[in-house]
Formats: sequence, structure tokens, C-alpha cells
Amino acid sequence: MRGRRHTLSFCAIGLSAILQMSAAKAASTPSDLTGLKQGTVQTYQYKLPGLPTSKSGVVVGFPLISLPDARAAERINILLHHFLLGTLPPPAGTPTLPVIALAASEATNGLASLQVEPPKVLYQGRVLAVSAGGDGCGAYCESYERHLAFDSRTGRLLVPAELFTPAGLKALSARKASLNLTTLQNAAGEARKALRGKKLSADDKERYEYQVNLYEECAGRYKEGGYLNDGINLGAMRLVEGGIEWNDGECSNHATRALDDLGDLKLTMSADMLGSWLSPYGRALLLDQGNAVPATLNGRAQIFKGSLQGPLPIVLIFGSEHGSLQVPPFSVAQYYYQKWRKPIDLKVERQGDQFTLTESGGVITAKLVGKKLEGQWRGNGKVLAFEAEAY
Repeated sequence: MRGRRHTLSFCAIGLSAILQMSAAKAASTPSDLTGLKQGTVQTYQYKLPGLPTSKSGVVVGFPLISLPDARAAERINILLHHFLLGTLPPPAGTPTLPVIALAASEATNGLASLQVEPPKVLYQGRVLAVSAGGDGCGAYCESYERHLAFDSRTGRLLVPAELFTPAGLKALSARKASLNLTTLQNAAGEARKALRGKKLSADDKERYEYQVNLYEECAGRYKEGGYLNDGINLGAMRLVEGGIEWNDGECSNHATRALDDLGDLKLTMSADMLGSWLSPYGRALLLDQGNAVPATLNGRAQIFKGSLQGPLPIVLIFGSEHGSLQVPPFSVAQYYYQKWRKPIDLKVERQGDQFTLTESGGVITAKLVGKKLEGQWRGNGKVLAFEAEAY
């Protein structure tokens, strides 16, 4: 199933392998984050050079969060910049953003059209949500959207694996599947009904026949045994006031999207409806019941701060944008040298608490002890001490 939430390749427009970005001064004065005591958001402007099809550059506005808890704010800013821009936020106290070279990776494809909505405060100030979107072109052009939500007290990225119990995720998946299945069966029924109409044109007949086949095939993915009814493929999660919106994307592919009248399959469930499936942490955030916190590291969006041989500060981030259940915890990672701020992809191998993190020019071997990773980086004939602590 293909959804507009996915970021697309920008190769058709001709972005080079590296995007040079310079930063202008803040575009606006800080604004209050209503519902968060002394919380503010500052909008900075990143400027990209002109694309081959334009004479001027492109300006992208981006938020920088300030909170009474500076560490919580820094966690949010790191993850927002990492997932949406593929870089690190500016150092504290920087009045203007430095020149940054961004790799044209999945995180930065479509950056020229990126629009970031003002952050929203939800659930009596417990949740800070940020939505973004834009357009990208590969073989076809389409829009995408991305939604990130954070615990405003800690800066922790909120992911399904932590908001729900394991049993709750299975029950949620089954309920989602049932509701979407009904939507698809009704759509197929409407298309069949339209086919029985008199004086159909050849184009209309082809359209309705396609819709019947499309929606019936798509419905199979939600039936028992279908991959969208397996407790893992939940789609993209968006926290909204009073509930959660799930987006499974479209049934159609790029070439036939114009024939698909349903578009993205979005489903909103109220927090009360989700209540019995929530973890104690989920209930604390969404139902204001207790103050439970996660007991472990967030393997689907965990920041580590550390260094190579002391003088080389780094930021290591495990996990994916949506904390996808399809990806095992601590199985995806990138890291940055704070000086250069460009993402370096890592291949992750894990045996218990022992990690092997391989990049193109070297390999990190480290052991996780409590909240610390300790080991060595080897590459280019050098051996450097490596250490990083969960942040």
C-alpha cells in the first residue's frame, strides 16, 4: 500500500548529492507554546541555493523549541532536525544558523517544498506535536506528510510500542483492520452499484471496474492473515487532541491514483476508545491517569551523546521516524560528528548487549551497560576509544 506520507526521490528535479544550506536570522520573534509554562518556539529560515529550474534560492522555515527543561527541548530539537532535515540543531546561543551541508538522503528529499506547521500542545500540555509536509518527484510527483509527537516533559518521541501494551497493539490492529475493511467493502459495493447504471461511457465502465478490483484486493490486506492485520503494520501515527489518527496510505499506485476515490485510508480513534489497550505510560499521557514513565531506553528513537577519543563529540540516534513496529528496536542507526553535522548511516548488528555498528569508513564495536555504550572505533588503520550515553 502506498501512502503520501512517504518521502519521495527528488532526482527528477536534479538536486545534487549534497545540498548546501545557509541560514538567515530568525524570521520571527519567539511565540508562546500555549499550554506549556514558559515554552516558546522560534522560527529560523534555512536557505537552499536555486534549483536548476529557478533563478533564486528556496527558503524553508523551521522551528526551534525552548522549554523550561532545556534537556527536554534539546531532545525534541535534535529529533526534529534529524528526521526532517537530516542534520543537528544549531548550538545553543547561536544567533544565526551556520552553513550546513546536508546529504541528499531520504531525510532531506523534497526539502525545497518542506512546510512545517507551528507546533501544537495537546493533552493538557503533556504532548507536543509537530506536523510537516511537502512535495517530491521521482518517477511521479506526489505530496507527503510527516507527524512527530513528543512527551513535553522529557522530550521523548512517542511511538506505538511505548503507548500500548503488546496485547493492546494486537487488539488495536484487529480493530483498525475491521474498520478499514468495512470502508473498502462499502467502496467496492458502491462501484458495483455504479456499474449497473444505464448509459455508462467506456471510460466510466473502466473506472468502476478498476475500483471494484482495487478495493477488493486492498480489503484482503485487512482480512485475517493479511499483513495489515498482524499487529505490526499500524501505518503512520498522528496524535491529535483527544485521540490518534492512523494513516495506511492509498490502495492505488502512482500511475492509477486518479482512479482511486478513497485516497489515503485515515482512521481516527478516540483516546477513550484506545484506553483499554494503552500502557500505563500511554494512559498517563493520553488519559491523564497517573504519572508512569517508560522503564527502558527507547530503542525506536533513542539519542546517545558521546565521543571518539574524547575530542570528537558525536550524536548517535537509534530508530526510525515513526518508531515503526516493523523495525526491531535498536536495529536502525545514524550518527553525526557535532563539528560537521552530516548524517552517517550505520549497519547495525546486535547480539544481546553487544553492538557492531558499521559505516563506510570504519566500524564501532561497543557494549551497552545500563545507559552507556562503550567500545572502540576502528578504521583507516586507526583505533579510537568510543563512548556514548543515552541522552
